[in-house]
Amino acid sequence: MEDFAGSIDTYPVIDQDETVVRQNGRTYRRGLEDEPFNGTVVETFPDGSLSLSTTFYQGKPHGFQKRNFPNGILALEVFFDKGVLSGTKTKRWRNGQIREEEYWSDGQFKGRRLWDSEGRLTREEMVPES
Repeated sequence: MEDFAGSIDTYPVIDQDETVVRQNGRTYRRGLEDEPFNGTVVETFPDGSLSLSTTFYQGKPHGFQKRNFPNGILALEVFFDKGVLSGTKTKRWRNGQIREEEYWSDGQFKGRRLWDSEGRLTREEMVPES
């Protein structure tokens, strides 16, 4: 499996405004558009706090994508494998409680669970294995 040559911490961190997404769906760093971007793209709220962080490999989301609420609580966490959803996609309520978990394997939706804002499971949907 091809991956980052070293720790993601050794790759650049750039602002969303510094990116260009081409028709091929890959992300490039503005001004360096001859090579797909490897590193982390961030977005911030007006106060400068972190809104979104996504790691990219060869211009595709690869690794974790995390989105925060303005109060700093984690709102969304999802894992990509070279642009393909893989594993658990977790959404949270503003109070930090889990709101929804979606289960993915190689880009295929496998099911989800939903909770109310108090943490009580309210719904479960699983795709039958074929």
